[in-house]
Amino acid sequence: MTANRLEMHNINLAFSGFRALSNVAFSLKGGPCTR
Repeated sequence: MTANRLEMHNINLAFSGFRALSNVAFSLKGGPCTR
């Protein structure tokens, strides 16, 4: 595995984690965010 592919994998992990956190915050608020 090259460093470039590893970097892409880390970016995908961070992005999916960020989306998961956004979904949790969205569910806790029970409504659309200000975005």
